[in-house]
Amino acid sequence: MQQEDTRIDSPEASISTSKSPVKSTQTPRTYHVRPNLKRLKRSGDDTTSSAINKLQKICESATESLKDEFETFGSYVANQLRNMNIIRAVENQAEISTLLSKARIQE
Repeated sequence: MQQEDTRIDSPEASISTSKSPVKSTQTPRTYHVRPNLKRLKRSGDDTTSSAINKLQKICESATESLKDEFETFGSYVANQLRNMNIIRAVENQAEISTLLSKARIQE
């Protein structure tokens, strides 16, 4: 008994026997495999990351240099307002703002 093999690489699905295979007249198909994009590294990524890191360091040093006596006093006032009930804190905040506005106008 002869065994029949079905080839799936041709559109007609030609039938061949195991003793005398039929040669396909079609060219073999080439399949392209997509590369794993997560593993690809672009040269621009390193440059971009380096630039971002440098900018973050510049921002950190700039904010550190802004810490002076007025920044410290502002933090102190903010902490005092946080410890009050909300109505009293808002009233005091308004008084402080009014006082500072009047002082700036007089300059």
